Amino acid sequence: MIEIHPDQKEYFVVSNVKGGQGPHSTLRFNESETALLCLLGNDTVTLKLIPEQGKRGLYETNFMVRGTFPQGREINRSGHHEQTIEDFSTIGDDKIILANSLGVIDVFKYSTVPLQSQAMGVNASQMGNKKVELSQPIKLDSYDINFNKQVNYHEMITSISVHKTIDSSMNSLISVATIQNNQGGDREGRLRCIHILKFNHQTNQLTLLCTKDFGLNQAAKSLYYWLDFSHTFRGQNILLAF
Repeated sequence: MIEIHPDQKEYFVVSNVKGGQGPHSTLRFNESETALLCLLGNDTVTLKLIPEQGKRGLYETNFMVRGTFPQGREINRSGHHEQTIEDFSTIGDDKIILANSLGVIDVFKYSTVPLQSQAMGVNASQMGNKKVELSQPIKLDSYDINFNKQVNYHEMITSISVHKTIDSSMNSLISVATIQNNQGGDREGRLRCIHILKFNHQTNQLTLLCTKDFGLNQAAKSLYYWLDFSHTFRGQNILLAF
């Protein structure tokens, strides 16, 4: 990640992250753009604080969040069994949603307020290796899309998107695209389903609202690897899938 100053014709590297399988799954801002959430490797997301206007660099933090293994079901060892964060998104300024390769969706709550008084007034580039200490994220809820399904009907998540409009600050809508993840593995990338879930901000619970099942006969490489659930048309939510 490079910070650019066109007026001074300067630029310098402020941080490094390991990119995901696509640009859509590597970096996310929170709503007010005070924090940048970054994918580190396959199964970890970290948070970097963005300094106030006029200061340079990014503040590194101790923040680390990982997805969870499904509870109460056997992992399909002949297919895609490694836990990998396939995509993630933010809700507002204090929540992050992780979607992993095992079909589990997690919602975590986090804080960007340092645990103790630290030198936040200096440029981040001058802080060296010093990290801002944040409280660790708290898991609010999980949803397993493969719960109670036979192994041959397991799905692997490829992408997610959160609808930015929250009705009365109570609910957020989440779209989830999946491919088949049966005993033959997931290499063919055959589209399977789109799920729409609701996250209730009062109960902190995820609920499945509806599913579009495309069946088991889709063409290879028919997967949706990018979703955009941020638009409306004449009062209806619009989901773009690519």
